[in-house]
Amino acid sequence: MVFAGNILKQPAITEGNYQYRIIGDLKNTDKVMRDTFWLGVYPGLTEEMIDYIIICSKIKVGDCINELLRFIKNSSRHKAEYTLYEQQK
Repeated sequence: MVFAGNILKQPAITEGNYQYRIIGDLKNTDKVMRDTFWLGVYPGLTEEMIDYIIICSKIKVGDCINELLRFIKNSSRHKAEYTLYEQQK
């Protein structure tokens, strides 16, 4: 199984000399490519490698959440939602 989003936009395809046919506009494959976060894994990962992936993922997700909260806090449109969030903490 290959998870690649729109594989036609992958360098191996765009830089290769492949023949292929396209059926439809591939909008869902573009959505997968644009709007998802994939963690690549394989059976050879050690516990140390897995721990490293977990730590890095938590840091990145935390950064994204903090950035989103800053945006909401500073947005006049979302002040009420942010206040409610702060009260529930």
